[in-house]
Amino acid sequence: MDIIKLKKIRNKKAYLFILDAIVAMMVMTIGISLILSYRATEPPTQQAEIYSNDLVQFYSKIKIKDLNNAYFGLNGELVANGNISTVENTILEQLGEFYFRYSNQSCDFCLNMTNNSINVITKSLLLDQFNYEIIVDDYKIGKRTILYVNKKYPPKSKAQLILPTRRMVHGVYNNTLYGPYIMEITVWQ
Repeated sequence: MDIIKLKKIRNKKAYLFILDAIVAMMVMTIGISLILSYRATEPPTQQAEIYSNDLVQFYSKIKIKDLNNAYFGLNGELVANGNISTVENTILEQLGEFYFRYSNQSCDFCLNMTNNSINVITKSLLLDQFNYEIIVDDYKIGKRTILYVNKKYPPKSKAQLILPTRRMVHGVYNNTLYGPYIMEITVWQ
């Protein structure tokens, strides 16, 4: 009788071992399939690159005289009150001039004019999934100044994709040469 009981106990142990092995194989199969099915996705960069290039082209090619804007354009408020002296400047050059006046001539409201100008100009340019900022690098004095960042859209800290583009800006204001400044337009998604 003891031998029969021992065989039954051994059979139960064998069944438990096989059941344990089957459960372990199922867990391993599910784990491996989850690992293989998860792919690190990178954000689509093509649309962001096009948008970034378009913004840079807009700021570096469009002249003040070509803008039809009540605040920043040819017949705008800033031209009328003398804050924009050269309508042949591109938008980026004019932002560089405002920065020069702010940093070298103690024009405190020039930084506000820069921010307001960018706000007015880019109302129709901003896409919901993108945000951007404009920064001036003044290497002569070792200063980096944020001219504009839109706070309505996702912050840069939560961005999946960041595309910086730099352009050199220089010019003349009241017979004084300013620059060169590196203007960085950073687009993120």
